[in-house]
Amino acid sequence: MTSGLISNHWKASGILLGLCLVARVAVSGVMMQGFYWDCPSGWYSTMAEKVDELRDMKDGCGIDRIWFPAPQKSHAGGYSMGYDPYDYYDLGQYDQMGTMPTRFGTQDELKKVIALYQSRGIVCMPDIVLNHRSGGQPEANPNLDGEKTWTDFSGVASGKCTWRYNQFHPSTSEESDAAPFEGYPDVCHVTGRREGSAGYDLVQWGNWLADSANAGFDGGWRLDYVKGINPSFIRKFIKGTGNAYGILECWDDLAMIEKYLKKSECPAAFDFPGFYTMGKVFNHGEDIGLLVDPDQVLAAKHPKRAVTFVANHDTDKDSHVESIVDNTMLAYAFILTYQGYPCIFWKDYFNYGLAEADGQPGHGIKPLVWVRNALGGGQPEIQLLHTEDDHLLVYGTLKGSASAPGYVVAINSHPTEVRSAKVFTRNRMLWNQALKSHAWYSYVDGHKQQPTEISCNSMGGVNLEVPPRGYAVFSVPMDSPETDQISGN
Repeated sequence: MTSGLISNHWKASGILLGLCLVARVAVSGVMMQGFYWDCPSGWYSTMAEKVDELRDMKDGCGIDRIWFPAPQKSHAGGYSMGYDPYDYYDLGQYDQMGTMPTRFGTQDELKKVIALYQSRGIVCMPDIVLNHRSGGQPEANPNLDGEKTWTDFSGVASGKCTWRYNQFHPSTSEESDAAPFEGYPDVCHVTGRREGSAGYDLVQWGNWLADSANAGFDGGWRLDYVKGINPSFIRKFIKGTGNAYGILECWDDLAMIEKYLKKSECPAAFDFPGFYTMGKVFNHGEDIGLLVDPDQVLAAKHPKRAVTFVANHDTDKDSHVESIVDNTMLAYAFILTYQGYPCIFWKDYFNYGLAEADGQPGHGIKPLVWVRNALGGGQPEIQLLHTEDDHLLVYGTLKGSASAPGYVVAINSHPTEVRSAKVFTRNRMLWNQALKSHAWYSYVDGHKQQPTEISCNSMGGVNLEVPPRGYAVFSVPMDSPETDQISGN
């Protein structure tokens, strides 16, 4: 059933159309987490159903990378979200742990949905769990004076990575590493440089996953719980899999993330400091200028290495993590127009109705993705324009071009008051232009309408006004082919 569904999606779009769209999507600079905690079984089918919408959220603009759930067969079988890996080489083709498919589908379904996304110009990145393993049989462990540990993986159906106790901590090669995780057998990555050694085998597994004959992942890796892994092995894994793109899940403060980025040489990390700073601003009314403080936010300090986000599978499910629930669209307006590489959460877009917010034109995530791509060129370089007001933040693209003229963004976190400011943009593509709002929103009734057009003078001066608990993105009109090409002074 799923294979047929994916096949129909493939046939629904001609080859020429797919080729034409790849170039447009490739510059969007937006990724999506393509799952959430306890998503339904057979999830690859759902991912296949949504590929065209994600490729074209608005006027040809969409995501350029999708983050897949951990693909291997895990200890909890068909119930697992993939964070308890058992047989790395079982992607849903072996009958073990009570199931043939994983929670998400079979290997064949995985390969087809990856190929489907790739045909639309979207690269595919899996979740990779390298820190620990689960589901082994008990064995007497000489490294623990004969105590039994669940570390015998000699019986996995794939016949690959058939490790025993010495591939886990404590090992004769290494007593411990950065940290274990919730009592799972903790993988020792330094037991040797040949087949059968855990670190060596995991690098080979990464290359196996990238091969289209097996899965075909081409978007790098989301590296789970890196605080439990020595940065030297992360560096080895990245380099050993072709210097692949990688994103660290280092759930910590800015200093720790910088340390891991430096020592692992991984290209990027999730901006957890930015996530918590948005919570301070949008949930608790702290100074909105904190969002662009390089001492507070990874994207403000290292924009090319920060993956920004408003929510993920953990923050959505864990009650002890304070999610950004009070002003979610303000947070999305920020990450989708600011520096860094924004990641949209599937549940926000589809389940919580934020794709179009309340359905009015200009509201929701879709127009913000279009703004980043069509107006900002996918990777905007930002100029701060106004940070003096505790509730009003204004910034814009430093420069623009005829095809991507740039924009000015204003976000107002005040619960009841309209905020206004005069700012001066250095983006000459906006000078001497009438600027309209292309994306806007307010949580306050009576302020949801599109802001009126404003003017940018010959020196880049702009007077703007923003509704309470709202935002507006201004740029030149681009509603038709006649207005797509503009010129600055």
